[in-house]
Amino acid sequence: VATPHGLEFERAAALFGLGFEQVATVAELESALASDAGRSRIIEVRTDRDENLALHRRVADAALSAVRELGLSRSAPAASPGA
Repeated sequence: VATPHGLEFERAAALFGLGFEQVATVAELESALASDAGRSRIIEVRTDRDENLALHRRVADAALSAVRELGLSRSAPAASPGA
């Protein structure tokens, strides 16, 4: 569950004199990131909340599995920077 913020990013960009672009695909995002690289702007990317949550859970599960496969646990001391 998320709280809607009600913010219109295009208006926020205009308020601060920034460029604005809304993208819907990975290709559009890549294009937006590649263009006008030296100019500050807001790029709005809308996502599906349920798909985003499912992706985060899959990534977290994969990370936890990798840690377990390495034999690491929460009780293991962290390596010291000089070691």
